[in-house]
Amino acid sequence: MGNINAIIEIRIGSSSSKYYDKSIALVKAIGNYQNFDDTHVILITDILEFFKKKQELLSIIKIVYKWKNTQIFFCGQKCESLGDFFIYLKNFEEANKKYEPIIKSYYSTVGNGSVTVEELPLPIVYYPALYGCFFVFSENINAPLYFCECTRNTIENYFIFLQETSERALYALNDKLFPPIISKQIKDWDEPLIHHIHFQEKICFACNRRLPKLSYCHPMYGGNFQQKYGWYKRQEILRLYIALNTKSEIDNLIEDYPPELYDDLKQLQHLQELGEDHLYSKIERIAENKIRLNFGFKKKLAKRGLVRQ
Repeated sequence: MGNINAIIEIRIGSSSSKYYDKSIALVKAIGNYQNFDDTHVILITDILEFFKKKQELLSIIKIVYKWKNTQIFFCGQKCESLGDFFIYLKNFEEANKKYEPIIKSYYSTVGNGSVTVEELPLPIVYYPALYGCFFVFSENINAPLYFCECTRNTIENYFIFLQETSERALYALNDKLFPPIISKQIKDWDEPLIHHIHFQEKICFACNRRLPKLSYCHPMYGGNFQQKYGWYKRQEILRLYIALNTKSEIDNLIEDYPPELYDDLKQLQHLQELGEDHLYSKIERIAENKIRLNFGFKKKLAKRGLVRQ
């Protein structure tokens, strides 16, 4: 009988399988690991921990479920076959409807309003709509939502921009900029909009030097850099666009930019004053280069437009 307090328990004994070493390496990498007399045991009792590591757990189970000295238990019930495991999993998910946004996002590879559990201070991550900008984080499903403090300036300036300009058409981009859980609410918020937003320091992927589980776009529409860092680039594009189209000055941004990009910023402001065409592609290049420098890609700066790796 399995541990009745565990959501998932996997006991892997000795095996002659050629995949044995691989399975044990996966078990050790997943954490929640113990070794009793050469039996390797994974025991997970926390539901968020289970959802966070569900994909890795499935990878292990698909390797080991037929082995004679392996036992798999789901909520204390022994899985006699892989089919048993998926039946117990389905029953478990149906009994925990609160986590439906996470369950529905499980098979996603591209972030498009998805909800995941990740290795962050606030582990619940709400992805923006496809090609959006801002993530929102929470401690649990239905818990208070927070943007990372590092995005405060851009979000505040964006809301000011909406109030100060006649370009209300940009307001429609809310569905793209923010996760659906936020964008659905914005249209009903009273001014000032920023009063409805809450921030917390160092809770995002960038501040914790982690990559999101999901991609920004499909490989068909962007290279490796775009897939991994597209949200941060989009944030910077928005920040530059607002600075060029409001009372803000590009000079106010310089202290936050690497020295390598000072000349580009000055040129950008000059080109904007002249009304030069293709200004957006120049904004895009500068934004991408800032993100590349921030994440250590100093030898791969974009020379024009979008660089694919």
